[in-house]
Amino acid sequence: MTQDAKPSGASIRQRVVGGADVQRPVQPDLRGALNLGWTVDELREALLQISGYAGFPAAHEALDVLSEIVTEG
Repeated sequence: MTQDAKPSGASIRQRVVGGADVQRPVQPDLRGALNLGWTVDELREALLQISGYAGFPAAHEALDVLSEIVTEG
């Protein structure tokens, strides 16, 4: 992977899709994605795209967590 390349997002997809059953926090994964260069808009889009797999409630919860992270600073 080059320095400019971003990770595929598989971790976030797995956490949100799997999180619907496991109920583990997705916050560390979202923070990690931001630290790796994802933009907030890219994360929002990814969460919306996987809502069909994870279910809207799980994706909505992840979007709420992302909003909390952004408003914190």
